Amino acid sequence: MNDEKMLIFSGDDEIPYAIGGFLSDSMVFKISVETSLWCKFYKPPGLGEGCITPEMNFLVISALIKNRATQSLAIPRSLPPVFTLLEERGAEHAVSANPAFAGRNLTRKILSGSVIHPKLPLKGELVFDVPEGDYSLVVSRGALDMNGCVKRVCDIGRYRLTS
Repeated sequence: MNDEKMLIFSGDDEIPYAIGGFLSDSMVFKISVETSLWCKFYKPPGLGEGCITPEMNFLVISALIKNRATQSLAIPRSLPPVFTLLEERGAEHAVSANPAFAGRNLTRKILSGSVIHPKLPLKGELVFDVPEGDYSLVVSRGALDMNGCVKRVCDIGRYRLTS
């Protein structure tokens, strides 16, 4: 990443993400944002000397999921969290589908069955190709449809991102 500009985020410190429909500390994950940056280009690992240029601007959000249980757990593939960027005027943006970001994409890590250990959070990135501005990162409960695509079911929390 280069030519970076940090954003300020506000909102919930941690958003609870329950599995099995229970919202108790023993059966819940916590999702939080660590950093958010505007980037003019992005150099994912394994790309060698190359880098990717956005159509507009890359907003790279580093996030993590903590496991509050006493045993290692995976979020079921059928119930992944969904991350959407929401503009003030209501337009929504999905995480970039560029395959170069796949290895660090937080949702893809969950869908691959990553186990989250109690004291070792699962870290990943959410990369959006959007115009610079102020946004909200909406965290939603997701579900897989009949075609294996992840769909938003209900919003459970949000972070406000401002320049």
